[in-house]
Amino acid sequence: LMAAGLLRLGRIKGVERPAIVSIYPLIGQEQAFSLLVDAGANAECKASNLLGFAHMGSIYMKSAFGVASPTVGLINIGEEETKGTAQLKETYQLLKQSGLNFIGNVEGRDIPGGAADVLVCDGFTGNVVLKLTEGMAWTILKAIKKRFTEDMMAKLGAAILSGKIRDLKKEFDYSTYGGAPILGIRGLVFKMHGSSTADAVKNSVIKAALVASGDLIGQIQQAMEAYAGGEEGIGPDEE
Repeated sequence: LMAAGLLRLGRIKGVERPAIVSIYPLIGQEQAFSLLVDAGANAECKASNLLGFAHMGSIYMKSAFGVASPTVGLINIGEEETKGTAQLKETYQLLKQSGLNFIGNVEGRDIPGGAADVLVCDGFTGNVVLKLTEGMAWTILKAIKKRFTEDMMAKLGAAILSGKIRDLKKEFDYSTYGGAPILGIRGLVFKMHGSSTADAVKNSVIKAALVASGDLIGQIQQAMEAYAGGEEGIGPDEE
């Protein structure tokens, strides 16, 4: 999908690599979700790629969800500035100087608690985080269902709590947010699951219309040019 988007629409001026931005639901938190970028498009990244992801994710959070100054966190194995690989240490320094609302490193255990509005990582890490969370969510829901059908008292408890259980399932429901945009392409491209519901498609269209009216592409280009020195992106007819 990303390759087709690049061939057909081209890449935004100044963008090194496009990235998939996925919603990461936060259960039981005041903040409804974080954005995870990259969620699977780029398995290996340079520090400058991750900086670009942070800019694009921050702009999308502002444009699509109205968050005035999104916090940005770098997924790492520790909070300290000296933690992680050479690539992550370099990224940390770039983010410190980026002008973004960078709050530092975010450990895996802090992701579900809403440690940052925008979570930055390479696509390999992002995809693992996303799929692990999806698997854990459905495992927990299955365990709850099993416990609530074990005997008559459990079934009675389930009937009493049925409204709360439905609310919990809704918090895990991806269709509320629709598809995942691929940012960095010179046009709006949304990646959707093969089993997406009508609600998911509807919400993707609504979100696309919202960010189009706010000139998301222009905002990303302006931000990318500011730190990339105006380097031209690859257009549909370029190598």
